[in-house]
Amino acid sequence: MNQILQSILTLLFLTMSLQLDGQSLSLVSPLSSTVHETSGLDVVNGKLITHNDSGGDPFLYEIDSLTGNISRTVVVANAFNTDWEDITTDSDYIYLGDFGNNSGSRTDLKIFRVAIPDFLTTPNDTVYADTTFFSYADQTDFTPTSFQTNYDAEALISFGDSLYIFSKNWGNGKSYIYALPKNPGTYSLVKRDSIDTQGQVTAATFNPYNNSILLTGYAGLNPFLVQISHFTGDNFASGHIVRVPMSPPSGYSYQIESVICFKSDYYYLTAEDNFSGNSGLFSLESEFLDVTNQTSSDIELYPNPCTGHLRFKSNQELGTQLNLSIYNLQGQLIQKSTLKTNESLDVQRLNTGTYLIEISSEPFFRSTQILVIQ
Repeated sequence: MNQILQSILTLLFLTMSLQLDGQSLSLVSPLSSTVHETSGLDVVNGKLITHNDSGGDPFLYEIDSLTGNISRTVVVANAFNTDWEDITTDSDYIYLGDFGNNSGSRTDLKIFRVAIPDFLTTPNDTVYADTTFFSYADQTDFTPTSFQTNYDAEALISFGDSLYIFSKNWGNGKSYIYALPKNPGTYSLVKRDSIDTQGQVTAATFNPYNNSILLTGYAGLNPFLVQISHFTGDNFASGHIVRVPMSPPSGYSYQIESVICFKSDYYYLTAEDNFSGNSGLFSLESEFLDVTNQTSSDIELYPNPCTGHLRFKSNQELGTQLNLSIYNLQGQLIQKSTLKTNESLDVQRLNTGTYLIEISSEPFFRSTQILVIQ
């Protein structure tokens, strides 16, 4: 298969994988126009709180999870919203990541810390924040390069006694992981590790119920989810990583900017409005979020190209049964079969051409690959 054809098929595969495997979000409610640039989400005392991003007011908004309306606005009086991009909490504090950096030129990256008792009991809806300042140890060039830098960030979690930033790399489509103390100060952050997210990460949340991390992001116009599980300590990149496309409700923006674990298998997400649709509050409750045994597979199809009977092999356990779905490149289901793993698939009735075959063996793996019929 020549390189040009391979590139075309790869592009088709990525496009089709969004249609075939996308995790559909459910609409909870539209959002108030006041938070149309929502960029972070968390739960404090059972209530959802959010904020806007660059140029917004230094406000925290409580939003009604049923209507999307704002029920309370709290001012962070001594803070300025240069580009607030995410929010996280622990038992004592709210942390606000003012580290949006699309051009890679900022030298004033910071995290604001607000005491939760102050937030809950302030008599005039006004609170004050401590400030942590930080820089990236390996960044030496601050020349503005819009949407090319690897020193942007929009994702923050609290884990143990530290905060962790997942960067939004425009240059290489990866996410770098940085740790910093929760105590206010000035820090130079050294990259701990990286994850190949194949796109720009826009939000993160830690799920304490199953010790996993959920990232959201987009690659071009295609939003995605990444779940990290089965890691040891804070060595997140060593864990089991699953990436799947994500599909917002019709009429709503693909630009998912925040996510929070609300209960063990239930997440809230928000999207800010843009040309692709309106801002909204969404929920996600999906089998994808329970991936204890699910892995991606390097299952091999042979022969491929194929003329008659297709077989399958892998260096990992396949289970006893394979579920197979074959789609054409327009997304139409052409053939669906269930086989034992030692059986072959008869594809003699398929027309000559290129297809996508989705292979699964619960609870072991799920894989989508290109199949060429001659």
